[in-house]
Amino acid sequence: MRANFDTALTLVFVFSLAMTSEARSPRRNRNRAKARNSDLPTGAEEDGVCELEVTCPGGNGSPVSYPIKGPRRLARESSGKGKQGRKLPEKEDDRVEEADKSQNQNQNQNQTRVAFFAGLGKSFGPVDKNTDVLFDKVVTNLGGGFSEDTGRFTAPADGTYVFSLTIAAQGRRRAAVELSLNGRMVITVWAESLPYWATSSGTAILNLRTGDKVWLVLLQRAAYLYGYMYSTFSGYCLYQGV
Repeated sequence: MRANFDTALTLVFVFSLAMTSEARSPRRNRNRAKARNSDLPTGAEEDGVCELEVTCPGGNGSPVSYPIKGPRRLARESSGKGKQGRKLPEKEDDRVEEADKSQNQNQNQNQTRVAFFAGLGKSFGPVDKNTDVLFDKVVTNLGGGFSEDTGRFTAPADGTYVFSLTIAAQGRRRAAVELSLNGRMVITVWAESLPYWATSSGTAILNLRTGDKVWLVLLQRAAYLYGYMYSTFSGYCLYQGV
């Protein structure tokens, strides 16, 4: 009789254990699915229901689950999908810089290139009065502003221009040249070859209007320029516009 009672008690215990394990299996599956979903990349928000499972330490009863409502994120797009073609907003400084570059390029394209360089292959002088210097070697004449016939540069556009001149004197002679703007003296450069050789140079930066003329005048009081490209005259447009 005692053996039959123990056998029945064992069968009841095994049956109860199997029912408890089966009741917990769906809950485990749900928890595993939640864990897998939490590892997925974040996407759009979607409302859902989560469960909070509570187990009392030392208790013999089954765990108790409480539903908790709240948003949970589901991955709705594969890696990189939906993000293609998305353009980051440009910074204001970048847009301003690009606009300035475009404006400068347009201005450079509309500007006329102006530069010239001329020199004396042969010596010039002496003269008995102030005389315009005629250069017999024109090396560069971009923009066509310099005239070999008159020795004068005519500004083709409003702007700021740079002019440089170098003169040479030789054999105890003197040379003095005046840089003239529309007949008005701007600077004077003097060279006196004591005892044998002398060179001198000067530079001027002038704001010119279209049609203004700049040239060199050899002065009568020091009226000899040494040639062989030791005496030169050059200029270029630094930038155009008033």
